[in-house]
Amino acid sequence: MKLYYKFKPRGAINGWMPGKAPVIPKGFRMCQDAFVIKEDHLYRMWFSWSDPRIIAYSESMDGVEWEYPTAVLPIVPGSEWEGNEVCRPCILYKDGRYHMWYTGKTYPSENSRATSCIGYATSDDGLNWQRHGNPVLIQEEPWEGNGVTYSHVLWDDEEERYKMWYSAEEIREAKAIGYATSKDGINWKKYECNPILSPCENHYFEAMAVSGSYVIRQDGFYYLFYTGFDKDGIPSLGLVRSKDGISAWASHPSNPICAGTDGSWDWLGIRSPSVMMDQGQVKIWYTGLDRGIRNIGLLIHDGISLAFDGKVGDERSRMPELYSSKESGEGM
Repeated sequence: MKLYYKFKPRGAINGWMPGKAPVIPKGFRMCQDAFVIKEDHLYRMWFSWSDPRIIAYSESMDGVEWEYPTAVLPIVPGSEWEGNEVCRPCILYKDGRYHMWYTGKTYPSENSRATSCIGYATSDDGLNWQRHGNPVLIQEEPWEGNGVTYSHVLWDDEEERYKMWYSAEEIREAKAIGYATSKDGINWKKYECNPILSPCENHYFEAMAVSGSYVIRQDGFYYLFYTGFDKDGIPSLGLVRSKDGISAWASHPSNPICAGTDGSWDWLGIRSPSVMMDQGQVKIWYTGLDRGIRNIGLLIHDGISLAFDGKVGDERSRMPELYSSKESGEGM
């Protein structure tokens, strides 16, 4: 019988410096799931604005002080997959256009269960979006539970394809992370051995769920920042790395790299990282949790290397019984 030690991490470690206050202006109580890019000297943020259940947008000159947000992607009333909420944007600028993958949600009713799918939209300016119409990724496998969400997409120039890391809403009362590829950003082929990252029973901070990934490529590795949920449902940020972005993930020896801070606005936990190498620093915009409030903060580390300093934690194992055997679409 395995014994769990209830270790509750607090604050940050190894030079990470969490923000002392939210970056979104006061008065906005339910802002979360930020995705930030930088163009010249302008920081641009898309995020979930959960009160109106839409995706909003803001700008900043320093990444700390942000303008009042504006709505850029609303729900579609009556839609079977994005009629109740749109959220969790991922933005990629490619070929002169902005590409957004986002989550569309429907809420449970007397005749249906809650679902979530991943949609796709494009824009010339990042503000006015044209939806694809249908979801581009849906729940298909048993491990994906009620739906798929939290997409992060990279374009691989060498392989000439998009790579997506996504989360599932449920995995036997938990969550996990899967992987898919696409030539056009619309038609996706899921990896046959999903999920690629599952809850880790040896680490209490992520024993219940892993979710909300963000991937950086550096020095021959894929570095995956993610949210781990402990057995009490409290989230904190973890970091793993892999040579191929799919298998043999090694945990950072100091995981979790950051958790909520006692007495602060994010004391109930932090999740949903958006990561940037910027001006000699690693910057992470994250969601901080308080009771009934969600807001966006900034975590900073001096130096742009993500190296594990010659050390790695234990290699992560997956759950073989949850592997998908579905094979369709383009090859891996």
